[in-house]
Amino acid sequence: MPSIEMKPDALVVHLTPFEKVWAFGGDVVIPWSQLRGAETLDRTFWRKLGLRAPGTGAPPFYVAGTYRWKGDRAFVSWSRKHIPLQINLEGHKYNRVVIGIEDAEGWAERINYTLASC
Repeated sequence: MPSIEMKPDALVVHLTPFEKVWAFGGDVVIPWSQLRGAETLDRTFWRKLGLRAPGTGAPPFYVAGTYRWKGDRAFVSWSRKHIPLQINLEGHKYNRVVIGIEDAEGWAERINYTLASC
């Protein structure tokens, strides 16, 4: 399961070694200046992700990789065991990062509170 670290200059999404292999990617570092907010999603969000390239997955059980659709570029590492947390970005190589994490609602509140406090 991915984890989040809040640093003074960036929010870091850490992936396990297994998740890095499945997603064909690594940890995602998001400078606070590029972060626009966070929210939880419905568990069927994966139906509208678009084309996965690169990545692997077995929807609806596990979805991982980079997804592109009509100008949207999303990095995803999610399993159906968790509520999806979407981190919205601007000026980053991704428009959004979607991860499955424990207490997704709590993390969305913490991220949004931190952004409002800046």
